[in-house]
Amino acid sequence: KKSSPYVEPKFLADDILVLAHGERCKELFVKALDDTHEYIELMGGKLAEGKSMIFATNHEHREFFKASKWKATGGNIKVVSDMRYLGSHLNVSGKSKSTTNTHRIKSGIIQCGKLKRLPIEKKLKAKTIRTKIYAGALYGCEVVKVPGRQVANLTCAVLKVITNKGSKHDLDSTFAACSTGEDLDPVGQILSRCCMAIRRAIAKRPHLKKAYQHALRSYITKGAHGATNSTDLEAQSNGELIGLMPRPRLTYQEKSG
Repeated sequence: KKSSPYVEPKFLADDILVLAHGERCKELFVKALDDTHEYIELMGGKLAEGKSMIFATNHEHREFFKASKWKATGGNIKVVSDMRYLGSHLNVSGKSKSTTNTHRIKSGIIQCGKLKRLPIEKKLKAKTIRTKIYAGALYGCEVVKVPGRQVANLTCAVLKVITNKGSKHDLDSTFAACSTGEDLDPVGQILSRCCMAIRRAIAKRPHLKKAYQHALRSYITKGAHGATNSTDLEAQSNGELIGLMPRPRLTYQEKSG
């Protein structure tokens, strides 16, 4: 049961997430977590101390929790600024980290290397990349910024699978001619997944649409590549879409940096 409208518990199987927000979020969280620990003990459950973590968006609060000792554990609980939660990487300190996605892309690159050596048609290889490798390598890419270097490495690995030997390939032409179906370009795949995710998010929580619109206006103000406040039809009819400049592909220095 909620102890305050500013405290929100979430449950998924044996995983419990307690969120607190507002001016007194620190005090509310301490009480809510102690109550949660007590509830688990009363119902005969066992607290997984090694798997428990605390995160906070405020630096002072993180330092407070690092020094805090809890009744149920008799000691500290690990405080993190980023972590893996429900299959995706979560950043709460303002810094962009994507350790989970980096490991997944590296695994996808290894799978591409194995797929390249299989004696099957390139059409089947392309289908395998689209349905098997991307499903794992790009999982969670909608909620965290994937490092450009890792995307570039995955692009090279995919090109080696769907093309003949050689290092001098025009990326756009190669993906247009050799994808044998939906575009295999990882950049396009990430974009389509992000668009689908935001459509689902708005459909599920329409009241948050204003927050997404505010974020979009911020990108427009900063002059981000491809950012527009017009709908697709409006941007096509007034000529805005054709005037927008797409983000250039990574340079050699960016790939190796």
